[in-house]
Amino acid sequence: MSRSRKDKSLYTITVSAQRDAAEEGPFCWRLDWTDEGGARFLLADPGEAYMQEPRPNGRPPTAYETAVRVLGEAVANDPKLPWTKAISLCRDAGVGQTTANRALRELKRD
Repeated sequence: MSRSRKDKSLYTITVSAQRDAAEEGPFCWRLDWTDEGGARFLLADPGEAYMQEPRPNGRPPTAYETAVRVLGEAVANDPKLPWTKAISLCRDAGVGQTTANRALRELKRD
């Protein structure tokens, strides 16, 4: 049994490796809460169950890698990028000032 990452009310059941029954499935069910507080499972379209968000490959970039990418793009467009503008761009990208300063020093070395 698995649960959809995108739609938390959608479950998939796969029957496999049974001695007495043939391998079947997957069966897709949607959990529906009734007005009386009960729950019921409704048959769902199998194609709907597999329309999940794509899972990104690898780890997410670190704050330093994000700062280097953001500042690298900004310096390519404006080689005389002011320090205050660089810090502002990094802050908008969710990177702290210390990390932004470190990335700026690294870019100036190159």
